[in-house]
Amino acid sequence: MCQFKSGIILKNKCYIVNHNSHSDMLKELNIKDDYLNATKTFVRAELIPRNYDWWTDIDSWEFIVDQDVVPEWFEIDKQKYEADFRHAVSEWCKIHILVDKEIDELKDGYFILKNCKVGKLLKDVVIDVCKDSLIASMHNESIIKNLCGKSKVNEMFDESQIKNVFDESKIMGMYNKSKIGVLTDDSWVCEMHNNSKIGNMQGHSQVMYMYDQSKISYLIAFSQVELMSNNSQITEMYDRSTVLSMCGNSKIDKMHHYTQVNNLYDYSNINIMNNCSQINRMNQYSHVSKILELSRICEMYDNSQIDTMCDNSIIIAMYDDSKVVKMHDNAIARNYRKGKIFISPESNLTVETITINKKGGK
Repeated sequence: MCQFKSGIILKNKCYIVNHNSHSDMLKELNIKDDYLNATKTFVRAELIPRNYDWWTDIDSWEFIVDQDVVPEWFEIDKQKYEADFRHAVSEWCKIHILVDKEIDELKDGYFILKNCKVGKLLKDVVIDVCKDSLIASMHNESIIKNLCGKSKVNEMFDESQIKNVFDESKIMGMYNKSKIGVLTDDSWVCEMHNNSKIGNMQGHSQVMYMYDQSKISYLIAFSQVELMSNNSQITEMYDRSTVLSMCGNSKIDKMHHYTQVNNLYDYSNINIMNNCSQINRMNQYSHVSKILELSRICEMYDNSQIDTMCDNSIIIAMYDDSKVVKMHDNAIARNYRKGKIFISPESNLTVETITINKKGGK
């Protein structure tokens, strides 16, 4: 398996590029990747930092030959070629690994950052790892592959992208078509605007505010969104993930397991509720299409509506003009405005009134 930092040793030079795929390097060199060339032409080599601490002294990195056979010229003078490879990797690192630097902008190329302050990421610059660093803004098609440690990105614009966010990393604002692949651990995003998107949220990750047509595909584990507004959308929620408030035309497609929404306002909409998912309060014209299994709604007000209730789903209290259109199985709802308890016509349940006398007897 190709690891950081990989390269190809040839008889008269070392080939080091920004990626770590030996196969791709051989293609770029127009060398056929076969047994004959492995015994005559090239050596797949790697320098592996201890504990993957790539900011440490290269002399301490482990040298590895990643093939079973090697050319005779390499075997005869192995120490020389290892030294040449270390030097080539060292020269590459001077350009691409930046530690404790303050930089106005990075606008193209490939970099790894630790404890840096960068004003702008522009064009198609790629940051493979951004650890404990501050990025003021990301623009164009700039990419951070891994944001980790206590890193912070103030603003993301255009089609900028962060693939993975770990640890206690923070993104303050996402705009335009900016994108995050995975938000995990205790990382968080303050605001999402426009068509910004997060692939999935895990762990205790958090988004404070979603506006416009911002979107989260999957909300998993204990992840949380504080406010969804406008046309913002979450495709699916799992485990114990939570949305505190939904308003505008915000939408959740599916809720599973012990997921929870505290408050629905305006025309916010949830398509399907499964398992033991819960909504604490529905207001105004908020809407749920289908509520299944042991899911429940605690309170419904105004003109909020449930289209279909199935299985053992329950509405604890309905007020004002809130309503349920269809009920199946053992679904049950209490309407305090009408002073009625509604049960499905398919239900095996019967309603029995229990009278309590003064002495506490039946």
